[in-house]
Amino acid sequence: MKKYLFFLLLISFCSCGGNQDNVDVTKEDTIPDNFCDTVLLVLGDYKVDYDSYPSETPKSVFLIDELYGKYGSKIFQLDELYGKYCSIGFPRPLTAALNAFDKLPEFTDSTIAEIEQFYKNLDESEVTGDMVLAANVRRNLAFYKTIREYSELNKDKMTSDVYNLILYDFIAAEYVEWNLLADQVGRLGVDIVYLTYFEGSMIEPVSSNLIASIQEIGFYNANVLKCRLIRDSCHLKEGIPEKIAAEALCKTIDFNLEQLNHPEYYEGDTRREYKLSLKNAKSERKGLEEKIEKWLTHRYLISGMVDGDDYRPYIGSTGVLLINLAAEINR
Repeated sequence: MKKYLFFLLLISFCSCGGNQDNVDVTKEDTIPDNFCDTVLLVLGDYKVDYDSYPSETPKSVFLIDELYGKYGSKIFQLDELYGKYCSIGFPRPLTAALNAFDKLPEFTDSTIAEIEQFYKNLDESEVTGDMVLAANVRRNLAFYKTIREYSELNKDKMTSDVYNLILYDFIAAEYVEWNLLADQVGRLGVDIVYLTYFEGSMIEPVSSNLIASIQEIGFYNANVLKCRLIRDSCHLKEGIPEKIAAEALCKTIDFNLEQLNHPEYYEGDTRREYKLSLKNAKSERKGLEEKIEKWLTHRYLISGMVDGDDYRPYIGSTGVLLINLAAEINR
C-alpha cells in the first residue's frame, strides 16, 4: 500500500470495526439542540461521517468533528497560499475559523470533560478502528481549544493600543511559522511510524495519536501566548534553553530515521517500497533547521516586547514546545 494513503488517514476518519461499548449520555449531559443548529448553520456544508461513531455518541463530539473538518486541515497544513495575512494580521484560514467560532456558543467545562471521557473509553478498546477514532476525537478537541484561545486573543486585539497591535501581528506571524514547523515534524513522524510498523496493523492508530498529540502541543502554544498577554503564569515553564531543545528535536528525528535503515529485512516489491519510503522520509527531513530558526525568530520578536518578570517564563515555554515535539517522535 502506498505511503500517501496512510497520510490521508490523518485528515479523515476511519470506520470503526468490531463490537464496542456504547458511551451512555444522559439528557443532562447533552448540549441543547439549538447549539447544534447554530454550529451546523455556521459551519455550512461539511458533513460528519456519522457511521464512524458508536451509537449514543455525545452531540459535542459531532460538533468538534464539524469544526475540524471545516477548518482544521487547512490550518494545520499551512503553505504559502494559506500563510498570507488578512487585514487583521491572522492568516486567512484562522480568520475564517475565528469568524465562525465567534458566532458559536462556547462549550462548558462539563462538555469538554464529556468529550474527553468519550475518547478515553474508545481508546481502551483493542479494536484498531476504535483507537483511531479516539485519537481523531482527541485531535478535534485540541483544535477546538486552540481556536478558542486564538478567538480570545483576536477579541483582545480589537481593543488594544498601537503597541499591542504590533505585538498581535508578531503573534500572527508566529502562528504561521509554528504550523509550518509542526506540519513538517508531523509528516516526519508519520514516515517514521510507517517504516517502524511497516505492513503492520499499528500504523493507523499510532499515526493518528501522533497527529493528535501535535495538535495538543499547538493548543499549549496558543495557551502560552494568551497567558503572556493577560500577564498570567498559567502553564508557563522555565529551564529549557530553546537552542538545546531545537538540537534535541533534530537529533531525535535523525536517530529514529537511522534506526529504520534496514531494507535487507524485505524482499522484492516490498523491499523496493520500503527503500523508496525511507528515501522520501530522509528527503522530508531537509529544511527542518530552517523552519525551527524561522519560528524561533518570531518568538524572539515577541519576547523582545515583553517586560520584567514575564520574559523568562515565556522564553522557557519555547524550549518546552520543541522538547514536546521530540518526545512525540521518540515514543
